[in-house]
Amino acid sequence: MNTAGIAWKAKGEGGKQISHRRDELRNGTVIKSLQGYQVRLVLTNTAQLKFDGFTREVTLTLVASTSTKRVHEQSIVVLKKFFKDAYDKVLEEREFSNKGINWGDLDVKGCFLFIYLLC
Repeated sequence: MNTAGIAWKAKGEGGKQISHRRDELRNGTVIKSLQGYQVRLVLTNTAQLKFDGFTREVTLTLVASTSTKRVHEQSIVVLKKFFKDAYDKVLEEREFSNKGINWGDLDVKGCFLFIYLLC
């Protein structure tokens, strides 16, 4: 990730490099999953990108001349700040429920009912 956009290489042999410019990113969501956090990005063409494996805390080790200090940063907080600064986008945090209680949100605008599902 950099200020120009986002790029990664697909897993496996012959994995191709995939990239998207910053103007292709429409919005993003952070969802707590069973194995940490998932970041979902929606592109302007309505395609969704899903990235798993984010943690709440990242441990950085700083080695001084005589001592080692551990600094804890919240990776989601750092990622949200980066998106705000670099892309002028807000990563919204959403709670994911596996109990079936809140699988989405409802919104009424005029005579329309909007149902937002977490897929």
